[in-house]
Amino acid sequence: MEPVIGSLYSQFMSMPKEGECQTMVDDPNVQMNIQFIFSQVLDVLYYLHGCDIYHHNLEPQSIFYTFRPDNMPEVKLFDFDCTTIHAGKECNTQQRSHLEKADVQSFSISLYQVLMNQVSIVGSKQAIINEVLNDDSAFQHNCTPVFSEFMRGILHPQVELRWSLAKARTDFTLIDAFWLPRVTEDEPECGPECEECHGL
Repeated sequence: MEPVIGSLYSQFMSMPKEGECQTMVDDPNVQMNIQFIFSQVLDVLYYLHGCDIYHHNLEPQSIFYTFRPDNMPEVKLFDFDCTTIHAGKECNTQQRSHLEKADVQSFSISLYQVLMNQVSIVGSKQAIINEVLNDDSAFQHNCTPVFSEFMRGILHPQVELRWSLAKARTDFTLIDAFWLPRVTEDEPECGPECEECHGL
């Protein structure tokens, strides 16, 4: 077994600056690495669920990695238990679909934490769900439409309506970017008359 030489928690997450609760990860290269790693997390979960193994407590601190011969990271998941940190109440049921979707929700919370650069859940899991589902939230104002739809699907509070792991795996590959381009003072926001943005 290859040695584990790094953790997602230490690689991508750091204490926010004083007075800051959230700092979005907006570096394109870092976003690409995060997407590559979380794509592997979905693959690992898919394999585990096929073996009737459910993680129950996926979080950034339980995602580690090593490097393959091609110098690309390879994900390792640890800390398999059943706690109340991320897992939903459906974790206590034995229905396979509910157990699967508990891991899907934990995945979404972990992805949110890493992309928002949160060391720990600020407030509660429900606060994150509310932030993602609220059309007027800072999260929704900054994320791309495709990523917004993805997060709404995998974080749906009703387990019956939450996306399956298979759909999450498929749709995660469709995300080209997590965040909308930031508008600087030198680059005013485009209006409806902007020919470039409307393909004219």
